[in-house]
Amino acid sequence: MRKRDSLRWVVIVLIVLAGLMGKGVAGEPSSQSAGLFPFKSPVNGLFGYIDVTGQVKIPPLFNAVCPFAQGLAAVEKRDVARGWGYIDPSGRWAVRPDFATRWFLRLAPGSRVGTSAEEARREHVQGLAATHDFGVWFNGKCLGFSEGLSLAQESLFGFIDRSGRFVIPPRFRGADGFSEDRAAVTLDGERFGYIDKTGQVVIASQFQEGGQFVDGLAPIAVGGRFGFIDKSGRVKIVPQFEVADRFAEGLAAVKISAAGKGRYGFLDRSGQIAIPARFEAASRFSTGLAPVRTDTKWGYIDRSGREIIAPRFAWAAPFVGDLALVMIERGRGFGRAESGSTYVVTVFAYIDRAGQTVFEWSDIVEADIGAAIGESRQRFIGQLTIDSDPRGAALYVVPMIDVDRQPGLLADARRLRNYILPEGSKTRLQASVYAQRYKVVVQLGERVEMRDVSVLGGENREVNVSFR
Repeated sequence: MRKRDSLRWVVIVLIVLAGLMGKGVAGEPSSQSAGLFPFKSPVNGLFGYIDVTGQVKIPPLFNAVCPFAQGLAAVEKRDVARGWGYIDPSGRWAVRPDFATRWFLRLAPGSRVGTSAEEARREHVQGLAATHDFGVWFNGKCLGFSEGLSLAQESLFGFIDRSGRFVIPPRFRGADGFSEDRAAVTLDGERFGYIDKTGQVVIASQFQEGGQFVDGLAPIAVGGRFGFIDKSGRVKIVPQFEVADRFAEGLAAVKISAAGKGRYGFLDRSGQIAIPARFEAASRFSTGLAPVRTDTKWGYIDRSGREIIAPRFAWAAPFVGDLALVMIERGRGFGRAESGSTYVVTVFAYIDRAGQTVFEWSDIVEADIGAAIGESRQRFIGQLTIDSDPRGAALYVVPMIDVDRQPGLLADARRLRNYILPEGSKTRLQASVYAQRYKVVVQLGERVEMRDVSVLGGENREVNVSFR
């Protein structure tokens, strides 16, 4: 496998966990009403949910996930006929997985609504990434319920209610979620207008882009420039910006060209620049803070433009309540001399408003898995069977490359819990895991046993531990 190709694939797949703080009620960032946050297991590559303290509440069982919105979260299980459905905060199905895809890929403002997975991968080369395969996105959206309806797709896009029934039939090439009784839609993939919740057109298709309404204003694009319209479709802020996001907490991130170099600042509702355009990139405000990038690193500012959390992250998402998702380390290759394999590690974390880490995990993939894009990945997944006697032991499976790069990990209970197998109370547990080397940690009370094991694709490895 060519290292360049494998690294690019891993970035496409692994970088996608950024942007988790998507859209919620009335166009504001999701309130995460369930108090649950998505995370990805570093062992089996599946997604689950943690609470605000970092405790795993829904085990990593899903191939793809979206944040909770209005009490439900869209998730995908590929062993189910069509795959996509909705779960409640207990992890039970609220809407059966009867949809072929739950995807609405909208990259950054200025990209197309209804972008396909392949188009999303191509956009990543230009720095705007989203992925169909892993369910979470970068500078994009994975929409949940808003104002009682959610976007869903068969061959075209439509809107379903909480029972999973289409109330606006799928007839759109692309669409956005509802906000203030309006949703941007396109029939031809080129021109965008707005419908209401009955499916009737209320603003004719005439824009190159159409965003969500917040406090009566929505970003649109005309002639390659962004401005804002009101709910009647009248232009309120003249299109003049390279990029414009929707308003949040009274401010909207916009990109302004100056001396041939574009910089981001923030606009108020009157169209005046409230925070000067001095940032390389910026996202929307939430709970008084907004992520911005300076000198290639992301940090957070307040509404006055004052730095609150110093820029030190490879990527940062808006806060949802007291937590924000950040990327601490972007995909980086590591070689293992004894195996000749190359691994790529991307480190994510949820931080609090003081910038302290609440929950951290590493996404570790053998580089050759990159060859499997568009093909079966089965040869990169193996089975790990663990027998513990007596039952009730806590089981942790830690990739050896994480052990190497995190000194003291195995003795740190707080960090170690990120690798726990939720079904560990069983006497015999079989789990699908990435094909790589692991340290298996079995803990029963104060007693701890550790085993090294190498898992090969398509094969089963057994670990037996007895405390008797």
